[in-house]
Amino acid sequence: MLDFLVQCGFIRISNHNFYNHQFSIRRGIIANNSLEIDCKSEHTGSKLLGRSEEFSKIVTDIAMDEENIVRGEINLDEMRPLVDSDIPSDAFCPKNVTISGFYSYEDAGISTGMYLASQAVRYKVTEEAGAMDNAARAFDGVRFTYNLGKQESEGFYPKPYGQEFSHQISRDQYLFVMSGMKEYYDIADEPT
Repeated sequence: MLDFLVQCGFIRISNHNFYNHQFSIRRGIIANNSLEIDCKSEHTGSKLLGRSEEFSKIVTDIAMDEENIVRGEINLDEMRPLVDSDIPSDAFCPKNVTISGFYSYEDAGISTGMYLASQAVRYKVTEEAGAMDNAARAFDGVRFTYNLGKQESEGFYPKPYGQEFSHQISRDQYLFVMSGMKEYYDIADEPT
C-alpha cells in the first residue's frame, strides 16, 4: 500500500481499490500501517520531513490543477490526474459533468481545505518559504471555487466539477475550507 504522511497528518494519500482501479486522495488522521517509524529515534524527524516533502510534491505536481484546486482523486498507478477511461462507464455520475470531472472534484473542497491547513501549520512550525508558497496556492484554489459560487450567491461554495460551477454543496466541504482558511489567516499577508 502506497501511503504518504503529510506534515501534521491532515491528509493521507493511499491506494484505494475502486472498480479495480487504484486511485485516491483520502481525508484522514494519521492512519498509516506502512509507515514504520520509531518515534524514539533521533532520525524520526527527517523521515517525517521526507515523507511530507514527497506528499507535497504529489499534491502540487499531480493533484493540484491549474486553478490550484486540489483534486480529491488521482490515478496513483500512473501518477496523473484521472481521465474518463480510468473509471468504469457504469459508475455513478450526475448529468452535465464528465465522469473524471465528477470523481476528481467531488471532494475538492475537502482536499484543498485540508492541504491549505496542513501547509499553513507547516509554515507556523518550520517557517519554510515552500510551505507558505503551497498554502498561498491552495488559498488561490479556495478563492477560485468561492468566485465560482458567486454565480449562485455570495458565500455559496460549490463542488467545482471540472472547474465549473455546480449547484452541488456539502457541509463537510465548508468545514474543511473554513478550517484551512482559519489556519491560513494566521500567516497570510494583508492583501490576501
